[in-house]
Amino acid sequence: MHFDEATVKRLLDESLLIVREFEDLIDSYVLDFYVENHWNKLPPSWRSTFKHMPPHVLKELLIPQCENRVVWPLSLLALRNIIGRLALPRKFNVQNDNDSMKKSHYSTHPRLKMLISKQVKPKKMHEMDNMAKLCGENAKKYSTVYIVDFGAGIGHLARRLAFEHHLKVCCIEMKGEFNQQARQIDQQFIERGKKYLPPECLSNYSKPIHLTMTLTEDITPEVFIQYIRDAFGLSDCDNFTFGIVGLHPCGNLTAILLKLFLRIKEAKFLNIIGCCYMKLTTSTEGAQFKGYPLSRYLLNRPEPLSKLSYEAREAACHAIENYAMRLETRNYEYLKVHAYRAALERILVKNWPHFKHAGLRGVKNTELLTFSEYAKMAVANLSITLNDDELESEQVQLDLEIWNHVVIFYTLRLMFAPLVESIILYDRLLYLMEKGSDASIKIVFDPTISPRNHILIAGKR
Repeated sequence: MHFDEATVKRLLDESLLIVREFEDLIDSYVLDFYVENHWNKLPPSWRSTFKHMPPHVLKELLIPQCENRVVWPLSLLALRNIIGRLALPRKFNVQNDNDSMKKSHYSTHPRLKMLISKQVKPKKMHEMDNMAKLCGENAKKYSTVYIVDFGAGIGHLARRLAFEHHLKVCCIEMKGEFNQQARQIDQQFIERGKKYLPPECLSNYSKPIHLTMTLTEDITPEVFIQYIRDAFGLSDCDNFTFGIVGLHPCGNLTAILLKLFLRIKEAKFLNIIGCCYMKLTTSTEGAQFKGYPLSRYLLNRPEPLSKLSYEAREAACHAIENYAMRLETRNYEYLKVHAYRAALERILVKNWPHFKHAGLRGVKNTELLTFSEYAKMAVANLSITLNDDELESEQVQLDLEIWNHVVIFYTLRLMFAPLVESIILYDRLLYLMEKGSDASIKIVFDPTISPRNHILIAGKR
């Protein structure tokens, strides 16, 4: 998707206006549903419509393509349509995914596929299939054979890039144990390749380089480029260019990479798919380095006009397509976990106010547990004892009877998630455009598999 600067600015203006209008809803935690009586914060016409509504029809609010089976209040229908118009589309072209798989060497060499798939979940495999293809295309477009892969983990993407696209890859990973494991898999890959493939298949394969390094905002372009030259064994006299790749760099790392990309002349293209937006530092927190906003356009605004709260950024990280599928399949027992957590929060705030919003222990198979069983397991790390009478009190029973209200409220909040994520991506896109970079956003993953499915692409000539 290509945009001009004027269009991106308009989308930012209109999107932020919607966020400010509904910030009370967006910034409300679902676990506070009973404590703060969130239900009564909704417009009366909305509450009336939702009063006897089965939860499965709420999918229509999350997936714009859904056929309407409900006569929604006009204000809610208008809001859904506005969000659909302003937010980036999320529908993935399945044919492109199939084409990527057909071209993969790993799909035609089962023993190599077995090695590259080891310890790789289907989500990661889907991401690598599509990311490797796109990186290979951009490497050809910008005439480079060098790639720097940030947050490379144990190097699965790097091996794909090196083997399928004959690229020289330097992996930057902060965890040394991951790099050690990656080198072992690299060696196993070569040994298996020599055994099962014709010699020409490995003739252009360069084993990835693995650096243990934490990239911070204060690193200078000169220091960074020297790291990369040393890693590739290049002297200062060697002219070389490279592409920057990041498959879900967390929080501020995306912002750091964008700034490095613009300041380093050797960096010719960038492929970034971000995540963990709630970890971005903003002017609201008084941070010296700002992960949001980046664009001059938003930075020059008064802070309240461009603000995205922590709660809003956290909501933007949810997997809305998967939640919509749970609604559609009427997997209500699973959905009740939100009511369980909110009912437990009321008890905690009443008896132990200092445990408000406390991090509780994760509880598996909640749908198979009673509320009392869930609550006791969830607070196991807080060193408190819950009273059985209170866990089975009339108040708890009343709360749990309206579990569907919690689901409704949670769904309404998720309705804004694509809009908030789009604001962050529009800001990054505009930042690159303001600096003269050729930049675009593309849908690269199936959101039902990988919810953060937009890639930010930029290039320099």
